[in-house]
Amino acid sequence: EEFHADPVVLLLDNFELFVDSETEDLLDLELKDVLENFLRAPQHQIKIIITTRVPARDLALIEPGRQNNLHLDEGLESPFAENVLRALDKDGRAGLKDATDDLLGRARELTLGYPRALESLYAIISVDRYTNIEELLSVDLPDKVVENLVGEAFSRLDASAQKVMQALAVYNRPVPSAGVDFLLQFHLPGINSSPILNRLVNMHFARREAGRFYLHPTDREYAFDRIPEGKSGKSIGKGARSRVWDQNSLLLRAADYFVEARKPQKEWKRLDDLSPQQAEFDLRCAAGDYDSAARVLDIIGSGYLFVWGHYQLMIDLLLRVKDKIQDRELRNRNLNSFGLANQNLGKIKESIVFFERALFDARSNQDLSWESIFLNNLGNGYLELGDVPIAVEFYNEALVINRKAHNTHGEVVSLIGLGLAYGDLGESHKALEFYEEATVHARANNDKDGEAICLGNSGDALLDLDNIEQAINKYLQAIQVANEIGFTATQNYARWGLTQAYLLQNDLVRALKTIIEAQAYNIPTTNHDISALLGVIALREGDLLPAKDAFLRSIVQADQILAQTPDFYDALDAKGLALCGLALVEGKYHISTAKDIFRVARKITSAMGIVQRTLRLFDELAKADTEGILVEVRLVIEGKE
Repeated sequence: EEFHADPVVLLLDNFELFVDSETEDLLDLELKDVLENFLRAPQHQIKIIITTRVPARDLALIEPGRQNNLHLDEGLESPFAENVLRALDKDGRAGLKDATDDLLGRARELTLGYPRALESLYAIISVDRYTNIEELLSVDLPDKVVENLVGEAFSRLDASAQKVMQALAVYNRPVPSAGVDFLLQFHLPGINSSPILNRLVNMHFARREAGRFYLHPTDREYAFDRIPEGKSGKSIGKGARSRVWDQNSLLLRAADYFVEARKPQKEWKRLDDLSPQQAEFDLRCAAGDYDSAARVLDIIGSGYLFVWGHYQLMIDLLLRVKDKIQDRELRNRNLNSFGLANQNLGKIKESIVFFERALFDARSNQDLSWESIFLNNLGNGYLELGDVPIAVEFYNEALVINRKAHNTHGEVVSLIGLGLAYGDLGESHKALEFYEEATVHARANNDKDGEAICLGNSGDALLDLDNIEQAINKYLQAIQVANEIGFTATQNYARWGLTQAYLLQNDLVRALKTIIEAQAYNIPTTNHDISALLGVIALREGDLLPAKDAFLRSIVQADQILAQTPDFYDALDAKGLALCGLALVEGKYHISTAKDIFRVARKITSAMGIVQRTLRLFDELAKADTEGILVEVRLVIEGKE
């Protein structure tokens, strides 16, 4: 919607880094989602150009009529290849700038017009003053022209320049000259790589961007393959490996550089602040040191990526180490994060199966600590599916274990779960008692995450009891604590509850401001609720177009969750509410579909608390129903039709 005036070109270069070379499927699911949205969106002014050596097969199946494939097997034609060669030789020293068309035509034929081969041809001449274009053109190159020209160019570099290129190949990402110096410290004592790197850039061996240097994938592959492989895993001590010249030791040494490059932990505020940790993780995985990689992920996962809502990124990283971790405690922590991330993406049934297996393993190993954790997580899963009695059993079982072990944090989690369960059953007073007890334990243990959740949930219970002012106070406290620690989930959810409280007071101005703030926090399992509530407020204010947009967005968001978990009743209730909103904006033909959706939701759960909360929002929406077309829907929500 923002791109409707001037054309915009988005270039995604070296796209093969995100494609599985065997399955040809796109590895980055968030990137796939973005591209799919662009392909399915109404006409816009954005042109996306993707260059890749491996096609993304699954992407090609999405709206193929809006894609155009250009196969560049034949390289650049004349005069474009010749123009590239002349442009590379800016000062004319390589003899290309003023060469005849016939000579450059032969160069195009030799390189097949491939841009990287043209650059390599220029690099060979520029690095070796005794070689000219005529001599190079007399060489009979095999079929792999790019790889052979890259290899020929690399072989003509001096030993120091070769090692600098190989250092960039080890990092496999843009790094400053300090990173190269760190890696080569014991192999080229006193190294100052900056002038070498600048020379490599000028000769088109390396690329530079914002003071960081990197290689073209073809150059990277060739340079890295020239390094002896070595042994995978953490095979030798840190001090000894610094002096070993093999892939494994260099990868681990490069990972050590990113340990040094980290910001202080108190400054980790956004995803960019974790770039060194993610780079370290990648390098340790590449070296086969999966336990060390998992420790890095354990640090940035639950405390940062999870809190900030980067669930899919966590899953992508966890999958790379999931079955390769040797340390049992570390394995359990990473597996737990994997299950929770799936749960927060709405893959509830998948997470339940996962946690049931994990619970079996914990019991087999008589590990009570992890048994209680997995019991709590199973309670959360069944609660999301509306199976409240089973959830209560899991929470109670976990609570007994945690109290015997004096595990305060685990006890807080169990008490919160029981509060949620009894709230869903409509026993709000009992739910509030659990939350208040949990709050005391959380504060005594300086558990800010737990405290924020308890305060927000207490607001929910008070709202269910019609104590609106007290609920507002609890929500504001929850938001304050969540803001202090950057707890995305509570920043989102507490504002959703606070918005409802303002709406019940008919304070539409504060309600709108608060729900817009809540939208800033992307939580897949609640986005549909936020959008539906925004639609209700906009409709109450008489803003039909924003209301329609919000209701449509809620339906799309709910469908994304329901595609993962068809039994996710909360998404069904939000979708039904949004359809009712559309009925008031567009026409009552949406009523029939809304009723069908609510019927499905009530078959999953008819718990009193869940029904009452849905009716509360429906009744606020119905205040905009001047013709009474929603009257019959209320009976369906109650489960009476």
